[in-house]
Amino acid sequence: MIKIVLYIIGIIVAFIVVALLLIFMNYFLFIKPKDTKRGWRIRSLGRDAISYQEKIGNEWKGIKIDGEMLIGKIRKVLFFKTEEKWTEYPEWAQHREKIIDRIKLDFPPKTTEYKNDE
Repeated sequence: MIKIVLYIIGIIVAFIVVALLLIFMNYFLFIKPKDTKRGWRIRSLGRDAISYQEKIGNEWKGIKIDGEMLIGKIRKVLFFKTEEKWTEYPEWAQHREKIIDRIKLDFPPKTTEYKNDE
């Protein structure tokens, strides 16, 4: 009986180890190289907001884009600063339309609504 229990525990542990290896391999083989190749990435900041980041030199620099999580076909609303307020962002982030277009690649209009932050 003890051998069966140990065998089952061994299978469970092996399954967990394989799952963790697959997760890490996915990140290092597919996600991280994609971000580096593009030179920009988007990360979640908690439940609602996101961070748009660009690789400047060897460092990732980011700006915060406010958002709101929804339930239904539209899953998120992103609030972009108006053109006047956009100037509050750092110099590297002044290409507003380009940044918004990139964000729309990861948050497509089919599932995301966009508004100007009033």
